[in-house]
Amino acid sequence: MRDQTGGAAGATGPGPILLVDDEPFMLRWLTWHLTRAGYPVATAADGAAGLARARALRPPLIFLDARMPQLDGGAVCAELRADPALAGTHVILMSAGAAPEPGAWEWGAGRPDEYLAKPCRPAEVLRRAGAVLGRPAPRRAA
Repeated sequence: MRDQTGGAAGATGPGPILLVDDEPFMLRWLTWHLTRAGYPVATAADGAAGLARARALRPPLIFLDARMPQLDGGAVCAELRADPALAGTHVILMSAGAAPEPGAWEWGAGRPDEYLAKPCRPAEVLRRAGAVLGRPAPRRAA
């Protein structure tokens, strides 16, 4: 059985969605909406912790904050892309800044799969999670 903090992933399904953000409110907000929709969730409050959790859990999807102290989203994404065990992980980069041009997403070897502007709507978060995980988003947004 899985728990919200990223407990054992079990053999019957993928690991939890990993949320990496240095803003506690954003972690709580995303966790609330995703778990309410039935998704298992794990969290990390900085880039280094996010990398460690990703390597341990091998999540199918990571919502990754672009701007964090020490290890930002670009550096985390580059590390994820360099790890063959995480090659199938879908990364959605989130930032409060204006949406970058697609070519601007590339920081060295790291490139996210998608970009999501903050503040994000719950329905958009659930739609994107459902699309990546092959599960339709719930009919009613949380």
